[in-house]
Amino acid sequence: MDWTNEEWSKLDQLYYPKRKVDNALSRYVPFNIGSIRSQKMNKTVEYESLTECLFYYFLELDPKTIKYYVQPVEVPILVMDHGELKAYHHVPDVLVYRQGHDPTLFQIKAKELTVHDQSYARFDRHNKACKAYARDRGWHYIVIYPRSTDKIVTENIKNIIRYTKKRKHYAELIPQILYKLRLMENCTMDRLASSFESICERRYIIPHIYHLIAVNQIWVDIFMPINMKSELKVGSTYQQLEESMTTEERD
Repeated sequence: MDWTNEEWSKLDQLYYPKRKVDNALSRYVPFNIGSIRSQKMNKTVEYESLTECLFYYFLELDPKTIKYYVQPVEVPILVMDHGELKAYHHVPDVLVYRQGHDPTLFQIKAKELTVHDQSYARFDRHNKACKAYARDRGWHYIVIYPRSTDKIVTENIKNIIRYTKKRKHYAELIPQILYKLRLMENCTMDRLASSFESICERRYIIPHIYHLIAVNQIWVDIFMPINMKSELKVGSTYQQLEESMTTEERD
């Protein structure tokens, strides 16, 4: 699917958040809810758990993600309760539009549940309803477990996400960084930063290098701690990240 010319204003009206961000455990787990500033969409995105927050970081760094809507739809649920048919609505976590892909409705979970878990029946009921809801609209439905991602990858993502914002100072150095990196073999971050010492201080270069990693123009091994010894090259880091996430597709 090509989403480059999509009329987003109509979808914005359809997929506004269907309920207020809330977390029943917030009394016991402080700071579990909050918001991030989406550089991709230029707006504030709220989350109900740190697991959701981590997945939104993934989306912000994913070059294929064009747009995403949190708590976008109300899925009708029917359940028998003591012989009485009852109805309510379930709100899945996020609807994602990625270039070249059909829309995908995601349910974000901290861990996989088994039939022995107390909340499994409700979880399974919601999944079946979301699967049908997505199928009827030509979407995919996926349950995803961001916290199952490698811990080193997670820490790298939390670091990289801080550099997605466009650099205002010394922005003219970005083309020079990429040019030099193409010419330098087996280049570390330290070596690349040092190559600019005749022009400006290293402390101005290093944030630009991280920015280029964040916007998918510099490759670094995401499975190793990113530091001054990290080897760099021109290319995409996100493909590794995409492959590292555990998903359970239910379409």
